[in-house]
Amino acid sequence: MTDSQSLVGQIVSHYRILERLGAGGMGVVYRAQDEHLDREVAIKVLPHGALSSDSSRKRFRKEAFTLSRLSHPNIATIYDFDSQQDLDFLVMEYIPGITLSEKLATQPLPEREVIALGTQLGEGLFAAHEQGVVHRDLKPSNLRLTDDGRMKILDFGLAKLFDPTRGGLKAETLTQSVDDGHLMGTLQYMAPEQVNGEHIDTRTDIYGVGLVLYEMATHRRPFREKSTPWLIDSILHQAAVAPRTLNPRVSVEMERIILKCLEKDQENRYQSAKELVVDLRRLAAPALSIPRRTTRTKRIRSLAVLPLVNLASPGEEYFADGMTEALIADLAQTDALRVISRTSVMRFKGATRSLPDIARDLDVDCLVEGSILRAGNQVRITAQLIHAASDAHLWAKSYERDLNNILVLQREVAQAIAEEIRVNLTARQRARLAARRSVRAEAYEAYLKGRYCWNKRTGPDIQRAIEYFQQAAVIDPDYAPTYAGLADAYHVFWVYAGIPAREKYPLAKEAALRALDLDEDLAEAHTSLAAIKADDEWDFPGAEAEFQKAILLNPNYPIAHQWLAQCLAYVGRFEEAIVEIQKAQKLDPLSPIIHTVSGDTHMRASQYDLAVVQLKKAIEIEPNFSLAHAKLRDVYLDKKMFREAISEGRTAAILSGENEESAEHDTAALLEAYAHSGEDGYWRRRLDLVMEKRKRANVLGYDESPYCIASIYTRLGEQGLALQWLERAVEEREVSVMYVKTAPEFDSFRSDPRAIDLMQRISLPG
Repeated sequence: MTDSQSLVGQIVSHYRILERLGAGGMGVVYRAQDEHLDREVAIKVLPHGALSSDSSRKRFRKEAFTLSRLSHPNIATIYDFDSQQDLDFLVMEYIPGITLSEKLATQPLPEREVIALGTQLGEGLFAAHEQGVVHRDLKPSNLRLTDDGRMKILDFGLAKLFDPTRGGLKAETLTQSVDDGHLMGTLQYMAPEQVNGEHIDTRTDIYGVGLVLYEMATHRRPFREKSTPWLIDSILHQAAVAPRTLNPRVSVEMERIILKCLEKDQENRYQSAKELVVDLRRLAAPALSIPRRTTRTKRIRSLAVLPLVNLASPGEEYFADGMTEALIADLAQTDALRVISRTSVMRFKGATRSLPDIARDLDVDCLVEGSILRAGNQVRITAQLIHAASDAHLWAKSYERDLNNILVLQREVAQAIAEEIRVNLTARQRARLAARRSVRAEAYEAYLKGRYCWNKRTGPDIQRAIEYFQQAAVIDPDYAPTYAGLADAYHVFWVYAGIPAREKYPLAKEAALRALDLDEDLAEAHTSLAAIKADDEWDFPGAEAEFQKAILLNPNYPIAHQWLAQCLAYVGRFEEAIVEIQKAQKLDPLSPIIHTVSGDTHMRASQYDLAVVQLKKAIEIEPNFSLAHAKLRDVYLDKKMFREAISEGRTAAILSGENEESAEHDTAALLEAYAHSGEDGYWRRRLDLVMEKRKRANVLGYDESPYCIASIYTRLGEQGLALQWLERAVEEREVSVMYVKTAPEFDSFRSDPRAIDLMQRISLPG
């Protein structure tokens, strides 16, 4: 088993080798399945003969044990070291994502991202240094980035154990047996003391951080000579080119930090990773270094708050996202300013695009970017206001409060931005921003976790959101947004978890009313109550009144405009519905659900070509959004484009979780039925498939709902059966039944006295 390529598909110990990930001087790395603990791991197989004796293997095991104790969110964990026959291997945490070197393939990173990643790198190293471990081979290919923006330090295989009290190493390299006296590591990323073969310590890793920061900021290594002698001379004797020479967007302070890390003399570098982290965090608060502009740009009418960069541990990501959403909500309370919604701005989290490009995508005059650092019970927000067209900084400031005064902090930031851009606030809006309310820290944290889960929009996440909101309500029963969040979670739960709507709507209404008892000016609570009045109580005048209250309080709340559009479409007021959904699109231009609702609204108004445009835009934004494909299928059906409809239906089914083989079977059956019997054949075969799924499925989808079955029966001319299924839809409080007044397939059905009676029972005019 010495041929590394032969390991794929084999079992080593209790690990099934799945694929080869890469190779280097220290061995070959594989992705594998741990069949004891049912998890994926990474396995590094050491070169053959690397540990040639029992003593070297014993020493390696001892040092691997030391490394396995490194437990930190920014360090890849080592689980095990083992041998089988002539194979020696390390078992490590498997981390999906990309390496930093892959991320840096085309351009430098924005400074805010350099700060965030550099802070994580420094914190991970500080944790390792505290355990007496030096990495000594830091480079972008040894740093992995997860999808949620977390940096993981890989490959402590070249690490050395050191004793800080003796100022140097206390053990040989972990891989001394394969060293043979040669330099270990990658020459381009070596510190001068490594090149000279001198003693190393934690400051060697500080130099490595400097190299990584330099490359992130400039897209170049400081020393690029191809000749080994010239490269060694540069590392030992030549100063690095100033980063600002290569990238003028690098700040003066960032340049100072990088060059301090790259000092030739260890005594002149940062003396600990913690010291470096402190300076990086300070850099996230640049208010003192940014001069006030003496000239004014033209009036600012729109802005977007970009996701705040989390400078704390990756586990605090929910806190940064929640604070971003809160700042958006506070700024959105004026009709003098268009503020882009959370859904659209979150698509730029961790993005490397220029700020002017982002502003063009969002169609805004200004951007707010910043960072948030939570340390214990203290929170610091740093915000900068940037004019989009010129990329000029208009204003910057830092705010710090304890967590119990977090609402004051949020509103101070929002008020300062509003004043800076000269937004005309009404007396009521000023009073609301100036309100000095408080919330218990633990309750606010639970609330933010609830919103974080709610925004993920999956059944399990909605359930977790409900649990977090309930925790927050127990801790601080007087914080109104908690109950608004609970109402929202209950209101959408049936959509994502397959729970009948009638089971959760009463709980949603109770929560919304409780929120309004505590804060009658809470737009989110009025929106939730409006949706319940429309969807559960079929009280359309009452729903419209609540939606209008919400919009008056927060004209920039896109969900209020979106849900009002749907409510207006129920009763056939399509022109007004289209106006409202267009307002939602301006506030949330990159939201796939809003574009989908826009497409659905145009379809209900028989504007099929416009519906296709909107639904294709939704799919362009989010190709895997199954609802957009399902609605596009429905538009194609109304346009009598059956083959295109069948194709979109197949895509929607697979994306919604249906077995691909089953989806292919249904697609073939529908195509065959349409080929043989035309439109009537398609609908009869689809009815058969729907009824089969109702028999075998535990959770029914929209296509298997009573309303959809009634719709099929009307297309087949069987009005009696259609009415029976509509009665079931009414009994189950199915939201879609409200479209019976406007859906074209029911045109010939509405004169039936039984249909008139049904519409009157759900408050629809006949």
